[in-house]
Amino acid sequence: GAGAIFSLDSTGTKIVLNAQADVEFQNAASQAALGFTSSSTTASTYTAGGVTASTVVSSDLSISGVTQRASLAQQYNNLLNQITQLAGDASYNGVNLIAGKGNDMNIKFNDTGSSNLNVASVDATASGLGLSAITNSNSSTSQTGLGNFLLNADVNKTLATLTSAGNSLNSAASTLGSNLSVVQNRQDFSKQIINVLQTGSANLTNADLNQEAANSQALSTRQSMGISALSLANSAQQGVLQLLR
Repeated sequence: GAGAIFSLDSTGTKIVLNAQADVEFQNAASQAALGFTSSSTTASTYTAGGVTASTVVSSDLSISGVTQRASLAQQYNNLLNQITQLAGDASYNGVNLIAGKGNDMNIKFNDTGSSNLNVASVDATASGLGLSAITNSNSSTSQTGLGNFLLNADVNKTLATLTSAGNSLNSAASTLGSNLSVVQNRQDFSKQIINVLQTGSANLTNADLNQEAANSQALSTRQSMGISALSLANSAQQGVLQLLR
């Protein structure tokens, strides 16, 4: 019915045709002015008020902007491939934290592993972000010929998907940034511990041998004097006992 082919816009001043409408024009000049191309399809002839007029038929979906939108859709698909490839190449030492879930990285902060941090991986590929390639079919009706960004509804749906993907990336970046901050703090702490241990080791191994020899001799002398003092005390006690007898 006519209602399914065209309708009035919100202002009531324009006719809105759907993508399946068979558009015919009064003459070739009108067709060109509206941005449609010619077609080999046989035109219709109408008679109204005793006047007969032949129309000009447009080829299917060959209006200005369709080719450009199809080109943009192809560029969009190429960018999706680049996103997936970049995520796949972002690996280090065999670990990739953004090419898919299940490839977590566990960081140990001590020799026993009792202190550690588990960094969860995310899926930043195109499919993981919910981004799908643009096809030649409408995303809602799957009808061939209505895709390739032809309909504004498809463009708006893709924009909403991109917004959601951007939010997911921001959330993942925030989480990874927080984990990085923890690792950097533990790295600084470990460096300080290393400095303390190195200082203690240097105090033990880099001593002045002459000074330590003198300290050892002094300790030996103190021990000898202590033993002599105890011996004299015992001798004095023995003398007192003999006098008492």
